[in-house]
Amino acid sequence: MLVKSIGFLDNFNGDFTVSDGGSHVNVPAGTAVLRIATEAGMFEIHPNASGEMALVSMRIDACDAIEARNLVQNATAPVLDHISFMGGTPIITGLTRIYDDTNQASTLDLIAPEQAVTLNPGNGTLFADLAPIYALYREFKNTVSPFYRLLCAYKILEGIYGVLRKSARKRATEKGIRLIIPKEVVPDHPDIAKDLRHLVGKPIKTVCDNVLQKRYRDAAAHFLVQETQVLRVSSAEERAKFADMAFLCDLCAQIVIHNHEAALRHLK
Repeated sequence: MLVKSIGFLDNFNGDFTVSDGGSHVNVPAGTAVLRIATEAGMFEIHPNASGEMALVSMRIDACDAIEARNLVQNATAPVLDHISFMGGTPIITGLTRIYDDTNQASTLDLIAPEQAVTLNPGNGTLFADLAPIYALYREFKNTVSPFYRLLCAYKILEGIYGVLRKSARKRATEKGIRLIIPKEVVPDHPDIAKDLRHLVGKPIKTVCDNVLQKRYRDAAAHFLVQETQVLRVSSAEERAKFADMAFLCDLCAQIVIHNHEAALRHLK
């Protein structure tokens, strides 16, 4: 289903139809459906009653829902990307429903909403040194792009390790204070991707320098996976890989920020 704005869904209808979707792209008057041939097969774009591109559908052979989603996204995304460029307008996908004809089962693919939190009623301290870091963390949480999320997370870690820690240690030396920062390692969490679990327990700084920067940040920032290979941001596999690493980075960023806050309290 196509939608007009990006957002996390608080509620949704899994049995959506073309009337639930919409976009900023209108099809020619009288068009019932657009059929587009790709190397992976034919897919269709259905307009809603207002004539807006609203629903994309495709039949595909796959072993499971994840493979089906990836195949459909990889086949349809380049066309939607091109239409977005030609029209100079965003084209945003919302809910995706994968229906298994053999088992008569439906799978929904969506961006899950964030969990609600309750503010601590006690006093808090906003450290001016960390204002840019707080802003980057909020930016990280507000975006749904795994590529931009990862860049924000990297800038958080780079900013603290590269600038703020050095500044804090210098101030501590000037005040004659011994600044002790706890050992910072990648924490364990049940939702860390299987391919990234080997990083659990390793120093966050080492992971940032040797894994995050070289394999992810450089690819997103320089638009190159390798010198001869361009990063495809519409690739389902690439998006999933960056989303998995962005989740791990979120866990690490929280640890590093909290530890730096503690260091700044010690310097007051």
